[in-house]
Amino acid sequence: MNDLRLPFTEHLGELRNRLIICLAALVLGMIPGWFISAPVQAFLQAPLDAVLPQGSQIVNLSVTEGFSNRLRISLIAGLFFSLPVLFYQAWRFVAPGLYSHERRYIIPFALAFAFFFFAGAAFGYRFIFPTTLSFFASFTGAGVPALVSQASYQSFAFWMFVAFGAVFETPLAIVLLARFGIVDPRSLARQRKIAVLLAFVAAAILTPSPDAFTQTMLAVPMYLLFELGLLGARIIGKKPAPEESDAPAPQAT
Repeated sequence: MNDLRLPFTEHLGELRNRLIICLAALVLGMIPGWFISAPVQAFLQAPLDAVLPQGSQIVNLSVTEGFSNRLRISLIAGLFFSLPVLFYQAWRFVAPGLYSHERRYIIPFALAFAFFFFAGAAFGYRFIFPTTLSFFASFTGAGVPALVSQASYQSFAFWMFVAFGAVFETPLAIVLLARFGIVDPRSLARQRKIAVLLAFVAAAILTPSPDAFTQTMLAVPMYLLFELGLLGARIIGKKPAPEESDAPAPQAT
């Protein structure tokens, strides 16, 4: 029983050590994030400032809101700065349990994940934020100033970034599902009409504006992401069955 428990306790110890390193990296990354929080806040508010009626203000609704807003931005910036360390620690933890042909794909998939997420966030900020915020600002009435909570807008912007970043992970998700044999690229290719429909439904949900042009501007890239995923799934295909010699690397003791 002791022989069976020892590896598990070693894994827990290794996980604890790597989590501590990740937490330390995040805290260190928050330090420069704190000092750049003001320009980051201005960058986030630029689309909102462009559509608010004259005389409108972005305000803090409590004594601590200004501090908590700056701390939230520094935390997100710290997460961004510490991503290389977080990815490296995750890789070092899972790599010993992977087959050699699986380890080859970890770094490319991690880079692809980061690329598609940031591409989605940038697309949402550049093309969707202005129309969405303009749609909501139109309900304030002509010439009626608005008071917008800085914390609520930060939360709105954050979840919009997450939503568009997640949508742009579609190609990677399709490739992974095909790689593990869960879906077949040929079967997915026969569902293109459904993919088009789902793209427009998702665009209607993510863009509250009833403008068909705005929804199409999002639906078309989403469908192109689906096609990109199909292409990647055809190239990579289903993973080969592991051979006996292709065993996971032994755990370090």
